[in-house]
Amino acid sequence: MLHVASAVRAGDFGAADAHAVITGEYGADHDRVDPFDVTAGRTSQQDVRGLDGRYLHPVVRWYGAGAFVAEHHLTENLENEWDSEEIHRAPLRAFLAAHRGPAPAGAA
Repeated sequence: MLHVASAVRAGDFGAADAHAVITGEYGADHDRVDPFDVTAGRTSQQDVRGLDGRYLHPVVRWYGAGAFVAEHHLTENLENEWDSEEIHRAPLRAFLAAHRGPAPAGAA
């Protein structure tokens, strides 16, 4: 993430008042639970809060004026498909709209 911040400050991507950094991350203690143990208890893949996901999931961090603003964890998906309108896309759009303003007309 430091490389991205340095590149934004240097203007490597052109003028930018804000930017996002997207990473794939595991949740806390993911390595302490056997992924095949069905009794371990896990957050439902339908849970739009996403913050308790133990397994690999995208994390979007938003920066404005060179400073960290907020982060959004997409709900984990065992098939690594984060394309559900209700579970993944709508919450991400709401997060982005809250921090960068509404999307331009016609943008999905």
